[in-house]
Amino acid sequence: MYRDGVSESQFERVLRWELPKIREACRLFRQGYEPKIIFSVVGKRHHTRIFPVDPKNRMEADKNGNCLVGTIVDKKITHPTLNDFYLQSHFANQGTARPSHYTILHDDIKLTIDEFQGLSNTLCYNFQRSTSSVSIPAPTYYAHLTCARAKMYLTTHRGNIYLPNVHRNLKNYPMYFM
Repeated sequence: MYRDGVSESQFERVLRWELPKIREACRLFRQGYEPKIIFSVVGKRHHTRIFPVDPKNRMEADKNGNCLVGTIVDKKITHPTLNDFYLQSHFANQGTARPSHYTILHDDIKLTIDEFQGLSNTLCYNFQRSTSSVSIPAPTYYAHLTCARAKMYLTTHRGNIYLPNVHRNLKNYPMYFM
């Protein structure tokens, strides 16, 4: 599970609300279906930047002086009690790169932090609109695009929310609007 746009003060509330809803959706999908879940938040709206020790050293920095793609910081500047890290997963064509901030709120799978960081970085290479890595994992990116597009399609009437009718040829393609 990837979650975007949540501030630190909302972590507990989001976890208490969304984790039971995810488990319920799994049970509705198939009786007895209880997958292990990792619930994490990824954010870009912060002021943290990471820099290489020697921006001229090509083993530490890209041509713009930013940290190399795949750089992870999980000590010293992270939260003292939360399980969080910063990942610079994309190349910045211009200016200073902004790493994404990941916080793991719940973990049934029990991945090591290195395994989760590697998974997060790998998922940044799976966004189909880009030939290079992106700043957040593809599932998070797709969820963000889906929500933005859904706002355009949703209609309300007397407090009820309705989706428009979709042509029958598109019904089997849940991401037709991408």
